Order: sequence, then structure tokens, then C-alpha cells
Amino acid sequence: MKKYIAFDCESIHIRHKYPCSFGYIKTNENLNSLEQEDIIINPKISQTEYDYRVIKKICPYSLKEILQSPTFTQQYPKIKKILTTPNALIIGFQINEDIKYILNDCIRNNLEPINFSFVDLRNIIYLLEKRKSKSLREEYMFWLHRLPQNAHNSMSDASMTIEVLNAILAHHRIDLQSLINAHHDLLGKVENFVITYKSNSIDIRLPKTKTKHRNRIKPNKSGQENYIVKGSENFCLFTHFLNTVTRQNDANNIFNNQKISISLNYEHYNFKNMLKLVQLITNAGGTYVKKASTADIFVTYNPLDENHSAKCTKMEYVIESNKNGTNIEIIDFETLLSKLNITENQLNTMPDIEVEIQG
Repeated sequence: MKKYIAFDCESIHIRHKYPCSFGYIKTNENLNSLEQEDIIINPKISQTEYDYRVIKKICPYSLKEILQSPTFTQQYPKIKKILTTPNALIIGFQINEDIKYILNDCIRNNLEPINFSFVDLRNIIYLLEKRKSKSLREEYMFWLHRLPQNAHNSMSDASMTIEVLNAILAHHRIDLQSLINAHHDLLGKVENFVITYKSNSIDIRLPKTKTKHRNRIKPNKSGQENYIVKGSENFCLFTHFLNTVTRQNDANNIFNNQKISISLNYEHYNFKNMLKLVQLITNAGGTYVKKASTADIFVTYNPLDENHSAKCTKMEYVIESNKNGTNIEIIDFETLLSKLNITENQLNTMPDIEVEIQG
């Protein structure tokens, strides 16, 4: 007898790489529940890797509950057994992201990949409804005519996936197996850390690249040629430089593997100088990070130009992180320059760094 298994993962990792939960519901061929469970996972990450906004406002599990739970390595045999249930098809909503959580932790812990076939509810909605799907919660309210319960609880989200799927199939008077038989391209598969759907394949082991989307980069707006605005050419060049910068000399090791982040009051308006600072910080043994909550040192900046001064959200995350037990050092911009043995005038007159994205 055919079985269907819907699952969902949640994460408190700042880059959303590792799961803190794996919730699933197993059904028969008629999508009637056979079993369900919410498996809590200790992600084994440092406090500097916590996404405190998620922990405080989104995650349904307490941090204490998460940290007292078994690790992914300990839960791996159970999760693998569920996802490789014989004669079962895996279902999810935006399932690629949940699959990445599982595979990333397999890689981190030197575990064998978990291989299975899957279908994404969003693709079923697109096929039958001729529209892009809303969020799972919006779809749930649209089809079930009631508010969802236990938001972001993995088992609840998995259950919602099945309920929405059931409602859509009933509306179109078709069962899931018949739909798949008629549309084989709904099926995707996970094999050896590679997620494949139609002609698209993603190898989780390879670094992310956005070069194929180069034609989608927005030109810098007039008057903002030195700004770093999300989605702009400068933003993409800056991100690429962060991913590819290498140390050019070993003369100064003042930062010695420390991560540095600078206030948006400077970073946002000084593209050319930020490239120089990233190189100088790298030469001094440090690493520049955009997310201040992951930094060891945060650099404040108070511009003379009031038009370029705003409440820095980075500073808010630093304060929140320190309240929750991290110890991010806070220094001003002048102190940073002093550590780098350079003045602001010297920084301004240094040759510009040219960055190109190949491809």
C-alpha cells in the first residue's frame, strides 16, 4: 500500500543551515494519518550563530528545550528511517529548504546522504490552480476556512501540508497517485547530496553562486553610485568580494581570526571604502561579516552628514545578542582605523579596488 509522508523543519541558525526540529506525518494512500511526531534537535551551534529574532518571535520551542534535546547525529537513524520508508513518497511545502537543512547537517556530521523522491505542494498548486502559491498558512486559511494552530511547529506545518493537499485534490476530484501518474514531472529526487527537480539540480556540497542571475542585477541609481543597496550592482559586487577576498600580506595579525562588522551608517554609503576596509581587515587576520550578531567586534559610526544617519539595525542585533550571553566588543570607527594603522584621509585616497564577477 502506498504511503505519503509530509515533513517540515525549523531552524534557529543565523544562516538557516541546520534544523532544530523535524516534524512529520505519515498517511495511507487516502491521506489519512497513520502516525505523526515532532522531533526536536539540538543544532550544536555557538551563541554567535543564534538567530535571536527567530528564537524570540517565531520559534515555537524554547531555547532550553532545544538545547536539552538530542543532536542531529543522535536523531539521524530515526529521521533516515522515516524518509526512506518503503513505498513512500515525501511531501513538503517549499520542500527544497527543508531538504537542505537535512543534507547540510549530514555533511557537517560526516553522515551518509538520505535519498528519497519528493513532491512539492507548491508545484501541485501551480499545476491545478494555474497560480503561484501563497504561504502555507495563507493556503491553509484559503482552503480550510480557519486559522492555523501552533504556527511554525514542525509537526503542525506537516499536518497543514496534508490538509491543504487533501482539500485541493478533493476540489479537483483527483487522487494524488493519479495526478502523479499523469504528471511525472511533479516528482523530484534527492540523491547523493543533489536535489533534482525537472532539469534543475542543486548540489548541496557546492558553494552558492548567483552569477547565472547576473542579468537580474539592478544598476546603481543616480546619486547612489557609492551606496550598497540590496539587489544593486554594488551590493552584488560587495557580496562577491566578501566571498572571494584573500589575504595579501601577513604583516599585521591584529584581528587574529576575529569577525568584524561595521555600522550600516558607514557600510551603506561607502562602497569603495568598504572594499578597501574588507581587504585591510583580511590582511590583518580578520574576516568581515555583514551580520553583526555573528561578529566578534562591531564598529559604530556617527556621520557628520545627518542625511546619512539613521537608527542602525545592526546595533540593535548586537545589543540583543549581548543581552543573550554573547560578548561582542563594540568600538568606534576611529578605533578601527587606528588598529589598521591608517587615517580616514589615507583610506579615502587609497587606490580603488576593482571587482568583477566572471560568467
